[in-house]
Amino acid sequence: MRRRLSILGAIVALAALTVGAIAPAALSHDDGDSRGRVVRWDLVQFVSAVILLGGSDVSVDEATGDTLTLTGSGHAEPQQEEAFGGGSFVHATEGDKELASGAYYVTDFISWRKIEEGSLEGAGLTDGIGDIDDSTSGVLKLRVAFVPEVDGEPGPSINGTLIIYCRLPGATVNFAEGVRVKIPAHDLHFVQHPETAGFTLFHVIR
Repeated sequence: MRRRLSILGAIVALAALTVGAIAPAALSHDDGDSRGRVVRWDLVQFVSAVILLGGSDVSVDEATGDTLTLTGSGHAEPQQEEAFGGGSFVHATEGDKELASGAYYVTDFISWRKIEEGSLEGAGLTDGIGDIDDSTSGVLKLRVAFVPEVDGEPGPSINGTLIIYCRLPGATVNFAEGVRVKIPAHDLHFVQHPETAGFTLFHVIR
C-alpha cells in the first residue's frame, strides 16, 4: 500500500495500447504520405450510436491489479515528430480505492503506425468528431507527464509512455483496442483489459 501511495503520490495529482503485436508490415506504413498528415486521437464514447468525445479507457497493472482510467484527446504531426494533447487520470486499487488523480499531457512524439484495415462504414454509427472517411486503425506512441492533484494543488509530474491502439470493425490486426501506460520510475505497466479497455479513434485530417 505504501508502495502504491508513493507511486501515485509520485504519479502526483495528474494536471491523451509495451506494445502488443502489431499488424503485418504489408498492412501498415509510415511512409511520406501518412507521415505528412495530422493525426487526431481521441478516447471516445458511444451515445445513441454517435461517436463522441469524453470516453474513458481503463487499463490494468497485472502485478498489482491496480487500474488506471484515462480520458483524453489530442493530435500528432508525425512528419514533424510533434504531438499535443492530454486528459484526466484516476489511479485506483483493485478494490477501487482511489490512490491518485489529476491530469496528464503529451510531452513528445515517439511513433505513429497507420493500419490499413477496418472501417466504420456500415457499422451503423455517426462520427460526431470528424469525417468518418478520415477514420483509421493505428497505433500512436507518445511520451506523457502525469500531474497528480495533492491537497488541491498540482504535485510534481511523473513521466510515462502512452500507447493508443485503435482497431476499427473488420480489422484483423493482432492487438486489442484501448491504451497502455508505462511508468518506469515506479515499475507500473498498465495494459488494456478486454472488458474495461474502452474505445479509441484516429482521424487523419490533413
